[in-house]
Amino acid sequence: MVDIRFKKYLEKNYYDKLFYALKEHLDNNRNNVNDTCRLDDVFIKNIKLGNDEDSWFYGDLYVDASIKNFDNDYEDGHREHFFIKIQGNLEHLRDTFKIIDIDDNPHEIFHPLKSNFMPYIEDNEEYDKIASEFLSKYYPEAYNGEGIDVNVLLNRIGFSLEEVKLSLDSSVFAMIVFEDANIDVYENNNKISKTVKKNTILIDNNSSNCFQENKGIDLFTIIHECAHFYAHKKYFYFQKLINNKDVISSCKITGEYDSFEDIKWLEVQANKIASRILMPKEVIAKQIEDYKSCNNLESNNDYEQLLIQLQKRFGVSIAALKVRLNELGYTKFSGICEYVDDRYLEPYISKKDIEPNESFSIGMMDFIILSISSIDLRKELESGNYIYVDGHVCLNSTKYIERVDGLTKLTDYALNNIDECCLKFKYTLKSNVSSPITKELFLCRLLSHIKGTIQFVNPFTGKKVEDIDSKDWRGDLDKLSDFMSKLPNSFGGTLKEIIKEYCGTQANLEKYSGVDISTIEKLCSGKNTNPKRKTLLRICIGMRLDPILSEDLFKKAGIDLSASTQENFFIKQAINNMYECDLEEVMRRYNEVVKEEYEDE
Repeated sequence: MVDIRFKKYLEKNYYDKLFYALKEHLDNNRNNVNDTCRLDDVFIKNIKLGNDEDSWFYGDLYVDASIKNFDNDYEDGHREHFFIKIQGNLEHLRDTFKIIDIDDNPHEIFHPLKSNFMPYIEDNEEYDKIASEFLSKYYPEAYNGEGIDVNVLLNRIGFSLEEVKLSLDSSVFAMIVFEDANIDVYENNNKISKTVKKNTILIDNNSSNCFQENKGIDLFTIIHECAHFYAHKKYFYFQKLINNKDVISSCKITGEYDSFEDIKWLEVQANKIASRILMPKEVIAKQIEDYKSCNNLESNNDYEQLLIQLQKRFGVSIAALKVRLNELGYTKFSGICEYVDDRYLEPYISKKDIEPNESFSIGMMDFIILSISSIDLRKELESGNYIYVDGHVCLNSTKYIERVDGLTKLTDYALNNIDECCLKFKYTLKSNVSSPITKELFLCRLLSHIKGTIQFVNPFTGKKVEDIDSKDWRGDLDKLSDFMSKLPNSFGGTLKEIIKEYCGTQANLEKYSGVDISTIEKLCSGKNTNPKRKTLLRICIGMRLDPILSEDLFKKAGIDLSASTQENFFIKQAINNMYECDLEEVMRRYNEVVKEEYEDE
């Protein structure tokens, strides 16, 4: 979702500064322009933001300048475009806002920020870089093999730590307070207001009970909050600037947030950064090599011993450590300390690499549900070739299954060759994030707190089949069909009904899509019957419309997507396969395709 609030904030509070700076620039640099031509108005078309130290930022404003000849009432005047580079500190923007430069060409932006001042972090290398910068600044000795002493780290950052009860149900496990604030906490189950000083991390005194294991939870939680401080401080000061809210980050156990909240992405980023701060890839690699130089690393038991040793070294939970190891390509640890049905399974290893969100394990209830809903899995089970054993769906052979003291279990051979005998499953955790995500968001939280889906993946064919999901997809299809049958034939009428059904109001659509409300009003009223492809794409992705509805909107707008152009191909891919993705990311990719990076959005 594109956040247009900063654009509106600048237009409201800094219009005069921008206008007179541009006027001076024109007076000084446009000597060939008729003396009677003057700047009449300035419109901000687009903003690109860049990250700087602490709460500082810089930006490049793409502005539309209206220039008129005031001595000739019959002359319409003309428009020109400029790029205005700005700088400021979000903690004290009124005192620090500066116009640095005005040019006909865009200024280069390093360390880009999203329109809501969240950092763009596109891949694992960028996460590694952020964590490395953090450690170099605050705890360089971590690279020498030393574990992080939280008290030392917090003292260097300038933060204090308090333990309180943040919620009655332990749904909030931590909070970071950037400025003095009154926080609601609980004592003896009664809500009270507590004055908390700036730069304080609050830890819920009961949240560890909501995790699979207590070990390492507090350490990871504290570093998670430090990651918010380092990477997201600007985001929270931006919220204060726009909404006059306290500068506070509240982290929930479940990871579930309102559909269009930014916080879910902040949590993903904070977890990824925290795992890299606590477990730098260089240190992990050295620890594994040192172990291999003195020990065998072949069997499932060897990998279990190494995993436990690494956990003690880094002081984190097993679950967080496994996520990090999988991310670095150490997939052999995937089957070590698997936590299923409230217990740890016997360790197993796969000779073949598996994806981070794949597993050869499945809980009993999930297995029962999947065996009903998945035709392919049901066929495998009806053949008699497989049986469910100790959290696995395994080939029914004495080579892989044995009975010991009356219990059925996998043989040692099976545990060390799990990919040879057991079916594989793909897990996708969901939390209202705009696309399904994997373990980075939840880390080691209990699965009872988390909604998700499971897919059966036949390891011998690679074929995946139906999802498990709590919703009745047939009912959803009937509902969509009924809704479409009642839509009018006109584009404007259809858009009006879709807005009412999917986001309530035109103001909400402006918020979700970044399309100006005046444009939305014209589209709905029929005053504008020829929307740009780009505008309609924003509307469809912003509302996360079902592909059938998006295709109907494009058709009724008279837009033909059948022509073989790069733009049409991208739009069709977006409305069919990317409608759950982050809007800014989709539009950024769109701009790369059609080369309209600075077009009005």
